[in-house]
Amino acid sequence: MIEHIWRSRAALADLHRRLIALDDHKEIHGFLLTLPADENLRRITRRQDARAIDEREFEVRTYAAEREALAGRTDVGEPFDLSALPSELVTMLLRRLGLR
Repeated sequence: MIEHIWRSRAALADLHRRLIALDDHKEIHGFLLTLPADENLRRITRRQDARAIDEREFEVRTYAAEREALAGRTDVGEPFDLSALPSELVTMLLRRLGLR
């Protein structure tokens, strides 16, 4: 699993090329992980409430920049909404990968 934001199809294609060079028999799936704005901001607040160092401003700025860069994009990964419960997300992901 790689957690990163690729802002262009070319950059994502380069990653794909490099991964295939390591093992050309593996399937590679890219997902654009999404959350509705209000849920994302709620999670930022919840995380910050549990931390000793307040990074709320940084997280909100980063979130806003990512949202602007990726809004409406489908060329950098298959959209996958993370709003559901973890157990539901696992089931949905397994279905999308054809494993259930």
